[in-house]
Amino acid sequence: MMTRTLFLGALLCWTLLGAAGCDDGNDPAATTPGATTCGGVTCSTGQYCEDPVLNMCTNGCLTDSNCASNQTCVKAAGEDEGTCQNNVQPPPPTGTTCETVCQKLMACDPSITQAQCDQTCAGFNDTCKTCIAGENCTALSSGTACMTECGAGPNPNPNPNPTPAEYEHLLDSCAALCQDNLTCATPIGGGDGICTKPCGTSFDCEDLDGLKGVDTWVCSDEVSGGQACVPFGWP
Repeated sequence: MMTRTLFLGALLCWTLLGAAGCDDGNDPAATTPGATTCGGVTCSTGQYCEDPVLNMCTNGCLTDSNCASNQTCVKAAGEDEGTCQNNVQPPPPTGTTCETVCQKLMACDPSITQAQCDQTCAGFNDTCKTCIAGENCTALSSGTACMTECGAGPNPNPNPNPTPAEYEHLLDSCAALCQDNLTCATPIGGGDGICTKPCGTSFDCEDLDGLKGVDTWVCSDEVSGGQACVPFGWP
């Protein structure tokens, strides 16, 4: 009697579902992603159990558990049943990333913060990024490297206070003369002076604030009788 019952159950399964919806009594649901137990049978991946009493599997899915590990159950609006569809993987990034650019710039200039670099790099094109990543620190620190590749956009060096070329010799020690139209400011107590910018008021010195590690520059009377921009508190 038991043999006859099993045979009739298998015959019913075959008749209703075909071979794809039936199994031989083993339960692969525990080891096969997407396979689900349905009464006495196991529904294959991409099927769901419609009726466990009749051992009835139906093509489609109700949840992601009916799909393979690399698939998602996709349903039309308002529908309870969907189909298993392969997950679309985003294409791998191409070219030089901002992560690489910022690693280079921050290694060349530790004063650059991650936030400054991220904001600046967002405006770089791929050619600009590639140029910066392959450039040496000396060229990048000059503020002129990769300007052609980066166009007229942001300076590849995101230091908020890069030293302009005309102030390259700012704070150089001097006795009388300075380069780049700078003047030699002599301390009141005597000794070597510093190369700096002549001024009329402290407003003339505002463009120097932050340069050469000096936060504030002021316009000060000099021994020579003129005025020059000097670091705040300079003797």
